[in-house]
Amino acid sequence: MDQVMVLGLMRGVYWFDDALQDALASKGVRLTRAESFVIINLMLGERRAINIARKLGVSRQAISQILRGLEARGYVTITQDPTDPRARIASYSATFDPHAQMCAKIIRASERELARRIGKQAFAGLREALAADWGPSPKAAETSRSMRRQPQAAVRAGDRRARARPSWRSGEYRRQRPGSVS
Repeated sequence: MDQVMVLGLMRGVYWFDDALQDALASKGVRLTRAESFVIINLMLGERRAINIARKLGVSRQAISQILRGLEARGYVTITQDPTDPRARIASYSATFDPHAQMCAKIIRASERELARRIGKQAFAGLREALAADWGPSPKAAETSRSMRRQPQAAVRAGDRRARARPSWRSGEYRRQRPGSVS
C-alpha cells in the first residue's frame, strides 16, 4: 500500500523535533516530545495553555501538567494573565532563555537543511502548501461515503453483514451487566 500523506507529515514533524531535541540534549536539556512541542509553541509566541492545547489537539489539563513539569525543572515560569485572572501564562525562564534562542536558530537551520536536501523549489512548494488555508477538516460522513454504501438487495434479503452497524452515538448499543435484562 502506498504511504499516506499524513505519515509523511508526521515524519517531517518528528524530523524537525529530533533535530531540536538533539541540539538541546547536547547542552544538557532533555525534553519529551510533548515538552518539545510546548517549547516550540512558546518560541512562536503562544503563552496561554488553552491556546497551546488547541494547537496541539490535546486537553488544557495535559498542557498545564507539561508546563508545571517544565516549571519544576526551571525551564519556564508561569504567572497570572493580567488580562484574565483565571488564566495563567507561561514564558521561558531566565535560565532557559539562551536555549530558547538556540531553538529558533535550530528550527531555521533545519529548514535550510531541508531545502538543501529536497531542493529549493520543492521546499517552496511545501511551505506554500502548508501555509494554505485547508478549510475545516472533512466530516466523517464525507470521508466514509463509500464505506456506508450498502447493496440494497442484500439488505432487503436480510443479510446481516450488509446492514449498517449500530453506533454508540445512536444509543443502539446498550451496556449491560451479565445477568441483567434489557
